[in-house]
Parts: sequence; structure tokens; C-alpha cells
Amino acid sequence: MQLRARRWLGKRWNVGKRLRKKHAQGWIKAAAERSVAVKALIAFTGCAGTVAIIIIGQIPSREGLDLYVGHPAPRDVFADIGFSYANREETQKLKQEEAQKVPPQYSLSPDKLQSCARQIRESLGIAVSAPEESDEMSGDERLNGDQESLSLLKPRELEPLKGTAAPLKLVTQIESFFTEVAGSDAQVIKDIERNSQRVDSSRDSDRHRRALLTTLDDDIEKRTAALFPRDRRLREAVARVLKLSCERSIDYDEELTQEMRERAALRVRPVIANVQPGSKIVDKGYELTPRQADMYAAYTARREQAEPLALKMRERLYYALGLTLLTVMFLIVSRRYMLYYQEQVYRSNASLFMLEVILLGSLLLARGISLIPFGTIQSGWNNIFYYLVVAAVPMAAMLMMLLLNRTLALFFTVCLSIFVGILKGVALPYTIVSAVGGIVAVYSTVGVRSRNQLIGVGATVALANVITIGALDAMSNLNIVSATVGYRVAGGVLSGFFSVFIAASFLPLFEHAFNMVTDIRWLELSDLNHSLLKRMFIEAPGTYHHSLMVGNLAEAAAEAVGANPLQVRVCAYFHDIGKLRKPEYFTENEQYGKSMHEELRPRMSNLIILAHVKDGVDIAVTQKLNRKIVEAIREHHGTSLVYFFYRLAEETKAQGEHISQEDFRYSGPKPQSKETAIVLLADAVEAASRSLSRPTPSRVKSLVREIINQRIIDGQLDESDLTFNDLRLIAERVEHILNSTFHARVKYPSRGGVEEEQEDRGESSGEEPDQEAQG
Repeated sequence: MQLRARRWLGKRWNVGKRLRKKHAQGWIKAAAERSVAVKALIAFTGCAGTVAIIIIGQIPSREGLDLYVGHPAPRDVFADIGFSYANREETQKLKQEEAQKVPPQYSLSPDKLQSCARQIRESLGIAVSAPEESDEMSGDERLNGDQESLSLLKPRELEPLKGTAAPLKLVTQIESFFTEVAGSDAQVIKDIERNSQRVDSSRDSDRHRRALLTTLDDDIEKRTAALFPRDRRLREAVARVLKLSCERSIDYDEELTQEMRERAALRVRPVIANVQPGSKIVDKGYELTPRQADMYAAYTARREQAEPLALKMRERLYYALGLTLLTVMFLIVSRRYMLYYQEQVYRSNASLFMLEVILLGSLLLARGISLIPFGTIQSGWNNIFYYLVVAAVPMAAMLMMLLLNRTLALFFTVCLSIFVGILKGVALPYTIVSAVGGIVAVYSTVGVRSRNQLIGVGATVALANVITIGALDAMSNLNIVSATVGYRVAGGVLSGFFSVFIAASFLPLFEHAFNMVTDIRWLELSDLNHSLLKRMFIEAPGTYHHSLMVGNLAEAAAEAVGANPLQVRVCAYFHDIGKLRKPEYFTENEQYGKSMHEELRPRMSNLIILAHVKDGVDIAVTQKLNRKIVEAIREHHGTSLVYFFYRLAEETKAQGEHISQEDFRYSGPKPQSKETAIVLLADAVEAASRSLSRPTPSRVKSLVREIINQRIIDGQLDESDLTFNDLRLIAERVEHILNSTFHARVKYPSRGGVEEEQEDRGESSGEEPDQEAQG
């Protein structure tokens, strides 16, 4: 129990510090924190991790080029072996040609066929409508349908059908035919390809439509012959009407046309081109074309396959060995630097491990970005991603700056920039851009006190990237006003803001995982340098001290019941800012024992006391404080009674004067959440505790329980989420904090040798005065 209390007190006393002190550590934890073996393990994993991350996906190449489409090549590249590659430009050209050969596709319109069937019904005197039309079609739709029918079939074309003996059967057969030929699975649709070979190829654009008509004509002849084998006149009349209906119901099918053209394009095989040894693949100073990018990718892959396995293994072994030696050298230099200039960080294995996670994480991010095949994008826009990999360095620099310190961040920013350049094939431009962006990020993060200010850091890093990239392109004799350079400059801006986004995203994870408290986090929540708090410190010092004490009590109580301790602490800091309007009228700000209320009537004093809540809300809204703070200011007294002045008014009222309790109550509302209820209780307990003459543990306990019981009886906690168990835990925590505050003092001997003891002049044997009565 005692150990738990020490840990809890240590956590409370060290809120806002960047590195927590270690309290009540066990011997195992203490040994691990200082162990040399743990330091060696961290160093080994850091070295091995760096080598592994850089080697992942890395192919040792004698060319060592990082080429993007639209980006000028740094030098000429000649093929020392022959190879083949798929020419995507020629392949795409052939696909387009094959797609254009596909003629427009046509299909029968079910709506038009339905209109023809409806017109045939009407011409034969059959008044039965199609089921799907009878209920759903409005009058305007039927009128439009009739006009469409008249435009498809003429009355004289339907005249030969009127002499049929069974008109209903005929109409049924016609509608059945229309239903069969209009479906995508109809047999006539499947016969179009065969009939398309019979039509005249000179009218290629109309070939599919004519093939469809030919197929329909053949099917109509077969059907009418089967239906009317003996009545030649009726057979010919029905066939003529069916052919006219189908011919006038054919529409261009854009979806089918596109599908057929895509199928034709897929049937085209890739064009394979052969390159002879000694051929030039890339031209120095010229922007890389998609064809050259394909050639270079195929060349590097072919050369990797052609090299003997023993040679490849030897190259990889040499590469890994050289990288390991370089990493060990940096590790030795880093150890000496930290031992002499960063001893506090070096002695803490937790800090070393966090530093290692940041460095390896940034390298892993850089490797992941470099493995994304941005270079395969067949457009100059891929140059936007050319320098995206350098975002890992400013990201790590900001994290090290916020979590550790500036000089450490600067040193490892330079080291990390060198490794990023190695990761990109020992490319100096990447190292330069990374180093400049990281150093600018470190100095731009100095003084940042909110996460919103990180946006300004991102803008500064983006500007540094733009200047550095432009300078490197100018030094390379490139046209710095070209579109390609513009894309890379835009990529520098993207990299700057991307690094801030990643840093802001991972910062809370590091804070939680390593129990680190950054300036940003605590200054956002409990910055005592806020203008209102500084003004309170000067104009109302008693209220300022009272608010700090309430913050301590409320934070401890919130931790006990699972509420948000940071929220209640900040709300407690600002809950009495309304007293800035008239600070001298509140008892904690009185000087020389003189009260401003001595010359006022109780009702006037009551109005001044009640007004501090409204004034506080007004000030908070004007200063644009958080909504939760405004709610706490409004609810921190609920609808409680200003008992001191109410009782005084009762005692001094004139004969026949009526004193109403409602006039001496705060306007509320009552606390609506655990957090504001805790602020209410902490405020009341802290104010009342000032009246204790001899603050013994029993008196403190009695006072706290009495205050909480009064608020329960008065109904001030009815609308909050606090339970009786929560109130018990709050009482225990508040009692503990108050007993720690009112600790015993030693007796000091006087000059005459007699021991003196400070006595509280306000001690009395009667009831403790209600300090909260005056605010």
C-alpha cells in the first residue's frame, strides 16, 4: 500500500516533465535500465537492423541509377549483354489498331419492340394492355408510347394483318418472338458472327447491323413458315411486319461495342524487341522515355540472371560487409558522442531503445517508399515521388527533438541522411536533401507548443526542400523552369508535409509506449503560461493558488474513478476566471483581513458572488477556450446555495421582508458529467478546508465526507454519472491529498530558548465557517 502511494504521488508531482523520474523501481528494472549487457544488445540490434533494412530489395548494380520517366539521366548506359524486352508502346499501338477494327455493335431495343407489339394489338382491335404497363404507365407515358409506335409502324403496313381469323393468337406469337430475340442469350444473337462473313465488307462500319438483320430475316422466315404453312398471304404479311419491327428497333449498343473492342485488344500479344550488346539504352541529359525505362528494367533483370550465382553471392557479401563496417563506425562515433555530450540519454536504456526505434523506423519507412515502383508510371508526374523517400529524415528529426533534445536530434539527423543516401544506391542528392530537411525540421520544432504549429514546421521543411532541389537541378545544368523540375519541386513540398503527418501520427504512440511527456502534450492541456492564468496570478493570486489546488485534488479524484484527469485539471485551472472581474470581493483575495462585503447588503454581495460564473463563461467564450472548459465553468457550482449570505440576509432582514432561497442559488446547470462533478466537489472541499484550525486526519475526513453528503442531499450530483462507489473513491483520494498538504511542522525554538508554535488565529470551538460562501 505504501509503495503504491509513493508511485501515485510521484506520478502526480512530475506531471508535465519530459522524462519521468523512476520511482520505487525494483532491482530487476533498475538493473535493466543501467545494464551494460542491455546496451550491447541495443547496439547489436541497431546495427543488424540497419544493415538488414538497407539490403532488403537492394540489388548491387554497377550502374546504380535511380531512373524515373521524365527525369534526365545522369549518364549514358550501354548494354554489355544482349536482352529482350516487351515494347509497351508498340504493343499499345497494335491494341488500339485491333480495337478500331471492331465495327460498331447493334442490338434490339426491348422498348421499341414492345411499342411495336402494342401497336399491332391496337390495329387488330385487341384492347388488352401488357401487364407491366397497365399499372405503372401514366397518361403522358402512354401518349408518348403511342407516338413512338406510330413512328415505327405505319397503319398501311399493318393493314394486311386485320383479316386474320385468330388475332389474339397471332399477337401472342408475335410478342413471344419479340421476347426471344431481344434477350442477350437469344439464338439469333449467336448466329450474327456467322452471318457477318456473308455481308459486303465494303461497308465495314455497318456490318454488324446488317448481319443482325440478315439473321433476323432468316429466323422470321422459318418461324412464319412453321406457323402458317398453308396461308401464303398471311405468312408474307406477318413476316413483313416482323421484319419492319425488328429493323426499326435496332439501336447502337455502346457498351457491347466497348466490350468487343476490349476483347480484341486483349488478344494482341506483346511486341518483343531484341537489343544487341553494346547498344545505348539511356542517353545522358535527356528525359527518360517509357520505352527506355522498360529497356533499362529488362536489362538490369537480365544481367542479374546472367551473372553466376557465386559472383552474385560474392557481390552481396561484399556489399553487406562494407555496409556493416560503415554502420559499426557510425555506432562507435555515436557512442562516443553520447557518452560525452548526452550522458543522461546514454545512461538510460529506455531512452536508447526509443532512439533505436525511431532510427530503424525511419529507415524502414524510407525502404518501404523506395520499394514502391513509382518509376513504372508512364508519365512525368512520377517525378513528384522522386524525393518522397527523404520524408523519413525530417520525421525522425521532429520525433527526436520533441521526445529527447535538440543536439541529439541534429547529430542523428546527419547520420540518418547518410544512410538514406546509401539506401538509394549511394546517391548524394538524397543525402543532401535529407540532411537539409532534417536540420531545418529540428530548428523549426524549437518552441512548438501545440500540434497545430507542426503545420508551420511542415511548411518550413517543404520550403527548404524546394530550395535544395532547385539548387541541385541548377548545378546539374538542367532547365530549372521545365515541367520535370516543377514536378520534383512539388514532390519536395509533398515530402515536407508528409513528414509532419507521419511524425504527428506516431508521436502519441511513442508518448504512450515509452511513458514520455512532450512539451506539446502538456502545454496543450495545462499550460500555466496561458494569458488568463498569468493575469489571474497577478490580479487574483489567492484565486490562482486556489485553482492550482483544485486542479491537484480534481486530477487525483479523476484518476480514482476512471475520468479524464487531464481534462479536470485544465478545467480546474480555469473554473474561477470569472473572479478576474472583481477579485477583491472574494475571500481568498482579501488583504489585511478587510472584507469588501462589510459595506454591502447581503443581496448585493450575493449578486457579486453569483456573477462570477456568468463572467467566467463570457471570458472563456471571448478567449475561445475549449467547450469542455466552458461547461465546467458554468457547472462547477451547479445550483448550490450561497449559504453565508443567505443566512446573513435572514438575520438582517426587515420586518415583513421575505427572503427566497432561489435568489441565493447559482443558475446552474448541475454537473452533466463525471469531470465537471469532480471539479465541483474539489472546489467545495478546497474552499472549506481553509477554515480548518487544526487539520488532523480525522477532521479532514469529517470535512470531506460532510461536503460530499451536502452536495448529494442538495441534488447537485443527480445529473452526473458518479456512483456511490465513485464518491467513496473520490473522498479517499481527496483526504489523502489534503492530509499530505496539511503536514505537520516542527517547532522552532525562539531566541529566548522557548519553543513557539504557530497557532491558527481563526480557531474556534464552534462550527467551521463556510469558506465557499464567498465564492
